[in-house]
Amino acid sequence: MVMENTALIDLLNRLLEAERSGVRAVSGMLKSLPDGELKEGLKKAKGDEARYVAGLHATLKRLGAVPSEKVGDFADKLLAIDGIVERLRFLNRGQGWVLRKIEALLPTLTDHAMRDFFSEMLDTHRKNIAWAEKMIEQMTAKVG
Repeated sequence: MVMENTALIDLLNRLLEAERSGVRAVSGMLKSLPDGELKEGLKKAKGDEARYVAGLHATLKRLGAVPSEKVGDFADKLLAIDGIVERLRFLNRGQGWVLRKIEALLPTLTDHAMRDFFSEMLDTHRKNIAWAEKMIEQMTAKVG
């Protein structure tokens, strides 16, 4: 079963907006962090998000679609949260949303380049979620 082109384009644009918002969210988090493992990991995550913004943009153009210029509201919601642990938990919820969308999308794709791109994106999001969970565990273990 191949997803209808309009539905695919709508989904890719929603993912693009979410990833763009992810870049903004992580950028905001980085501003207040001291140097260290957490900051370095978030810099990597920001780079991943930016790479997927570019990849989604290119995929939409290849499909003949107009990429959305919008930014999702995720960043504003995340940056309104107090505390790095709660922000990381919220970040992981957003990453999980993207992960679920990609998991549902992959079986519908017949284009090998798109399949490879989204498989990599899925794997990266899984790794970033696991990394954030590790950071949350370390920070909550120190506190409690």
